[in-house]
Amino acid sequence: MKFSPDSKIISSSSKDGTIELRNVEDGSLINTLTGYLHTHTVVNVKFSPDGQILASIGHNRNDQSKIKLWNVEDGSLITTLTDHSNHPRNYVYSMQFSLDGNILASGYSDDIIKLWNVEDGSLINTLTEHSGGTSPIQFSPDGQTLASGKLGSLSSYNIIKLWNVEDGSLINTLTGHWDSITSVKFSPDSKIIASASEDETIKLWNVEDGSLITTLTGHSEKVTQVEFSPDGEILASASEQYIKLWKVEDGSLITTITSYSNYRDSINVIKFSPDGESLISISDDGT
Repeated sequence: MKFSPDSKIISSSSKDGTIELRNVEDGSLINTLTGYLHTHTVVNVKFSPDGQILASIGHNRNDQSKIKLWNVEDGSLITTLTDHSNHPRNYVYSMQFSLDGNILASGYSDDIIKLWNVEDGSLINTLTEHSGGTSPIQFSPDGQTLASGKLGSLSSYNIIKLWNVEDGSLINTLTGHWDSITSVKFSPDSKIIASASEDETIKLWNVEDGSLITTLTGHSEKVTQVEFSPDGEILASASEQYIKLWKVEDGSLITTITSYSNYRDSINVIKFSPDGESLISISDDGT
């Protein structure tokens, strides 16, 4: 399940290949998106920042390398991004919209990242310096930089790459984690990037020169998500059953939220409210 940016719409996918969009307030059905075979599962969806477009990935030989873009308002299919249709075993690991919604970045299992023009579905650029599946990916708020993490247990896999969005060039490579990268997030001013890993640590990096600022330790399980507060002063990190809040300035631990101690599912979404006073969390079981 995924919420729209304004939290008014929730999307849910089914094993019959459909995607339902519902009103969060009353649960009413807004639209049903149909474009996959009834035996094919939709494995991932992502709303554009303005909530007007939904991107989806299907899980089958024909759809796993394609991304469909939908009009949220009327449920119509806008376009299908099909550049990888000649590689049936290649599939999309992750996708992310730029903050202005004009570009969609997609990470693939064949080690590459593609940047797409959302308006016309054309391919803008292909980034090819990775080895190993690419996930996650994240645009900086200023739209100038793309960060990509890597999957795998080898030391050569557990790195983060920073890319120039305009020309697709590699800016820097960040090394230091010893297990898979699970989440990367930029600070609101685009100057710091936080990375979470299955090695149970969070690292803060200087975007300008790629230097390591500090390593946050205290999780006893893999860290699944990180998120900056709107003012950039606090970093939230999620693990299997709890959330930690850190002071970005000095890396000190502020508090640990343990409300998920009775749940077995991982927390896969954490997000601050616009005023920074509240934190929303969603686990794999939908709570």
